[in-house]
Amino acid sequence: MPETTTTTTTLAPALKDVITETVIIASDGTITQVSVSSASDNDDTQDSVFANALSFGAVAPGETSQNLIITLNIPFSRAITNIKLGLMETGGITFGNSIFGLATSPLINVNIDTASYFQGINTTDLASNSYNISIPNKTQTTSDYVYLNITLPDGNTLGTGVIRFKWFFDYAD
Repeated sequence: MPETTTTTTTLAPALKDVITETVIIASDGTITQVSVSSASDNDDTQDSVFANALSFGAVAPGETSQNLIITLNIPFSRAITNIKLGLMETGGITFGNSIFGLATSPLINVNIDTASYFQGINTTDLASNSYNISIPNKTQTTSDYVYLNITLPDGNTLGTGVIRFKWFFDYAD
């Protein structure tokens, strides 16, 4: 009699926590606050505008904003890899190749220079988009610190628009 083999496919579980930590630095270089924002795919945070809100503060045309320091943390996974950050929307700012600054570091560095810039907008919403920027891992479940800023072009104002970034990564449960 022939044997029957049954194969069961288990779908990957929903990510319990996808955390963006925002680090606030005092003028003396000490960490004053770490703000945690969840952007996981659970019902409480999915598609929430509050899951990923950051503020560049008041920026005048022709000036560069303060650096925002963020890190990706996926605490309930075994590992994350292939981390990328995409610029999804410019918030009404005219895009240019030296406007949306970015740097990475495994350590907090208040004097870091954001010498890299997003070279385009990810309009495809895909991790493979060539405009996404690769972010190194700091640990198996966290990214390096990411420093973001904007240099507002002359003639542009930072109004009510939303600049939107998106994390892309692979993970293992």
